[in-house]
This record gives sequence, C-alpha cells and structure tokens, in this order.
Amino acid sequence: MMKLNNKAVIWIGWTWQKLLNILGVTLLYSGAIIIGLQVFVYLLYGKWEELPLFYLPALLGPDKFMSWLDNPRSWLRLHKIVFGILKFMPLSLFLMLVGVPLSLYYVRKQNI
Repeated sequence: MMKLNNKAVIWIGWTWQKLLNILGVTLLYSGAIIIGLQVFVYLLYGKWEELPLFYLPALLGPDKFMSWLDNPRSWLRLHKIVFGILKFMPLSLFLMLVGVPLSLYYVRKQNI
C-alpha cells in the first residue's frame, strides 16, 4: 500500500473543497437564473411558467424511478411524500437550498 505524504493529503482535501464550492456556487446561480428566466417570461407574456422539481427526475432519473412515480405498486405512503415534494417544490428553490450549504462549507473551512 502506497503511503501519501502530508502535502499530498492537504492538496487532495483542498481540491475537494474547491470542487464542492464550485458545485455549490453553480447550483446557487442556476436557481437564480431559473427565477430570472421565469420573471422574464412573465413580463414578456404575462404568464408564470412553473418549473417544479418533478422535471428534474424526468430528465435525469432512471426509468424505474419514473415508472414508480407514474404508477406506484408498493411503498404507497412514501410515494405520496415524494410525489408531493417533487410536484410542489420549485426547481430553483431546490437548487439554491442545495447550493448554499455546499458553498458555505468551503467558506467555513477557509475561515473567511
């Protein structure tokens, strides 16, 4: 087994912190951009386009998860909870709620 020296361990930790920070800031800005686009569309056409969290698993999720969401055969109470969250939580809010802690973790580690 190869032994890492102290500088390599510090560099790996710093790199992961930076990657988490970049991911957090990206998610935070993505949520803000979605809200900005929704406001733009509303001002232009007078209709608010809802973008619930339900669209995210539809784009990225596996087929089994989506088929369970469409037609649950088991875990019916869990289905109600998950479907309710996915249907009523805005995608922009979810992205910002995940992005803030990731970016603040880096700030806290750096004592900024």
